[in-house]
Amino acid sequence: MLHAVDTQPNVPTRHVVDRFQVVKENDWANALMEYCLANEIGLIIPTRHSDLAPLASSHSQFEENGIFIAISSEAIISTCTNRSKTYDFLKSHDFPTPLSFALISDSTDISEGNLPFIAKPICGSGSSGIHIVERLDRIPALANSGEYMGQRIAVGDEYTINCYLSRNGSCICSIPHKRIAVQNGESVQATTAKIPELLDLSNSIVSKLQGASGPINIQVFYPRETGKVAVIEINPRIGGGCPLADKAGGHFIEWLAQEYQDAKDLKPFSNLTDGLRMMRYQDAFFDFPSPRADSP
Repeated sequence: MLHAVDTQPNVPTRHVVDRFQVVKENDWANALMEYCLANEIGLIIPTRHSDLAPLASSHSQFEENGIFIAISSEAIISTCTNRSKTYDFLKSHDFPTPLSFALISDSTDISEGNLPFIAKPICGSGSSGIHIVERLDRIPALANSGEYMGQRIAVGDEYTINCYLSRNGSCICSIPHKRIAVQNGESVQATTAKIPELLDLSNSIVSKLQGASGPINIQVFYPRETGKVAVIEINPRIGGGCPLADKAGGHFIEWLAQEYQDAKDLKPFSNLTDGLRMMRYQDAFFDFPSPRADSP
């Protein structure tokens, strides 16, 4: 049985699961545990970036109650959800990544030669809050609006590499796909691509993520003419390309259930379906909203 919880009642997810529960926003982690205990739920699979840190910090408490969270360690979550820390990690292991730098209001070390560049919130996901900076006079406004970092614009086609790491951190599977069309940072059209350079790079990256487990997706740019890959982000969760990875043979959800609930050891998988295309569309659900609390 598939359950889902949210802090808001009016979300489309409630129409595609067997049971749906609203939890209080200011105490949702404890409410989630109570819900799991009451419904004998043994596995939680996070899907939202903002939920990763609180779930990672509560991991041991959930496990003491027989509830497993398919999530990496707190250290890995901290590294991968902070773009500045991700950059430091990639540089420390000599992985190819575009030059990145802090944006502060009196930035004097950023020259015209750095333009244009991408300004990203240091803590964020997808395309939310991202700007292309073409003039130096835009830097103070961005710097004063929050914690931003600049990153040189990578060239080539954009790919996501969906990886699955076992509970002991072994890489079971890597499935790259080319991002053809994107909305709000998620792929709506994509094609699997069995590119040796991307497979080798992703395996090298996850081998250095000590404490990582479960689904990990790595964002890269890859110009085929030069083969010079540029890694831009690492997301320690299921991504928007998970349905495509599943259809291509990477059954991440099934593997999570086998590992965490059936205590099975997984074997490495490399026989992914190459050239498989995914095309998404939006659907609509209809219901009658609950009466307002102040209605007569």
